[in-house]
Amino acid sequence: MKKALSSIFAFATILLGARANAVPITMLDLSYSESTSKNLVFNGDFSAGDTGFSSDYSSDNSHNLYPVPARYAVGQDPSEHHSLFSSFGDRTTGDGLMMIVNGGSFPEGAGPVVWSQTIDVVPDTNYQLSAWIASTIPTEVARLQFAINSEVTGPILTASTDTSGFWENLSTTWYSDSNTSVEFSLMNHNPAWLGNDFAVDDISFREVGTQTSVPEPSILIGLGAIAFMLRRKLS
Repeated sequence: MKKALSSIFAFATILLGARANAVPITMLDLSYSESTSKNLVFNGDFSAGDTGFSSDYSSDNSHNLYPVPARYAVGQDPSEHHSLFSSFGDRTTGDGLMMIVNGGSFPEGAGPVVWSQTIDVVPDTNYQLSAWIASTIPTEVARLQFAINSEVTGPILTASTDTSGFWENLSTTWYSDSNTSVEFSLMNHNPAWLGNDFAVDDISFREVGTQTSVPEPSILIGLGAIAFMLRRKLS
């Protein structure tokens, strides 16, 4: 018994010493390792063109999104598809493809789903969801959010009024629970048909590292105090 308690003391003392000069951290501070896993989204950078996804908007790659809203095209430069859109390159390479959207619900009563794709997932796993957005017109900017199986998740990104090719990231984490396949969507909460125009690029859905927790230094101090008292009692 005395030998076992001495071992506890030694372990607690080592822990206390290791934390003595460390930066304090919050109890149960949850963190994820940076994701280096495969992007589960097919054609998330639109390099394969207008394929692999669905949308409530109508596809129109005729270089003529003007003037009817609720249309999208996959192209290199927004200005090539609408005479009022700004000119800029995609986020991936600067000269690749992006999804160019003339937003709004008029005149066809289009729904809010800008982009959607079915993704196979592993149960009980954390995933990182990401997409990049750039406004093409500075008025009535889009309000975008992710959805899983039609249920919104994560923050809403209100797009910038900067139309110079300023790409903003929409990102969140999501836990798969018992799911094995989900419908991953990008939603636009702005139904306005005048303005509400933007580009989308580099959509991704990746598995992230294991969730971990780190103890408060006071816990280690408490362990050291217990070990000290036990050692005094046994000496």
